[in-house]
Amino acid sequence: MRLFAALPFGYPRGLTREQMSWQARMLGIADIFEALTAVDRPYKHGMKLSRA
Repeated sequence: MRLFAALPFGYPRGLTREQMSWQARMLGIADIFEALTAVDRPYKHGMKLSRA
């Protein structure tokens, strides 16, 4: 999912927001948050929680 979840394309199946369960949307938000704040990535520094 990653950052594609925030795009209006319903990646990967072209679903609209109304067609996705609230659990799937929350999992997408949590996944994006984790990707932004992770400090164990060799290619970037994690974002501070106060900024995320």
